[in-house]
Amino acid sequence: MRDEPDAAAAQAREVLKLSPGFTVKILLLSSPLKRDVDLAHLRDAIAKAGLPIGAA
Repeated sequence: MRDEPDAAAAQAREVLKLSPGFTVKILLLSSPLKRDVDLAHLRDAIAKAGLPIGAA
């Protein structure tokens, strides 16, 4: 949701409503991405939308 912070935040709220325990870490662990730079980009974008990072 590039340059649409309100829409991204609304989607993040919906994700948490449907899956309250969801975290960025869970997403990254199940992601097919393998390169650290790609995972970092995904992590930053999803966290920016308002989803919790999760335990390290």
